Amino acid sequence: MLSHQYSRLAALMAISSLLSASASPIALDPRQGPQPVTVTYEITSVENGEGKYFNIGASGKPGSQLTHAESYQVGYTVELGANLGLSIKEIFGLGVSASISKSTSKGSEDSIQIECPAPGDWTCSMVIKPKVVIKHGNQVFQGKRSPYTVSFPRVTKENILFFEADICSCPNKIGWASPGAPERCPEDC
Repeated sequence: MLSHQYSRLAALMAISSLLSASASPIALDPRQGPQPVTVTYEITSVENGEGKYFNIGASGKPGSQLTHAESYQVGYTVELGANLGLSIKEIFGLGVSASISKSTSKGSEDSIQIECPAPGDWTCSMVIKPKVVIKHGNQVFQGKRSPYTVSFPRVTKENILFFEADICSCPNKIGWASPGAPERCPEDC
């Protein structure tokens, strides 16, 4: 009786330590003991796209020049499959069609200057549109395919982010919806 209770306790402790360890997933088969489980990743498509837009925060009235010379960071984004415990490292290396970065990317430090269109009663800011590489695929675990979508920043060989800059109208300022106003900024200015 004591050995039966001990074996239950030992099994419970083994499961607990396996679940809390940072090792790879383990399947428990009572006949064979712990067995490694294979998780693989497939890429079904890779495409270029745009990441989440953001504005620089500086603002100006119509006719003013907005300059951006700051650096910023954009990281990878899991758009589908966040609950799967994805291995970003493995997905990163599959199906690469451009230079990408899995860690956050340093933005351009080159000066960009755009003029706020005049005449008008709006306040302008500069919107940054980062370029990304979007990978669609499946995580295969125990014969089950679960879809995922992960976006990685598209970068130059110097790890500088590809992006477009454009003018936008500040949604928290008067005139942002006036006729002729630039597109609405994604954030308040």
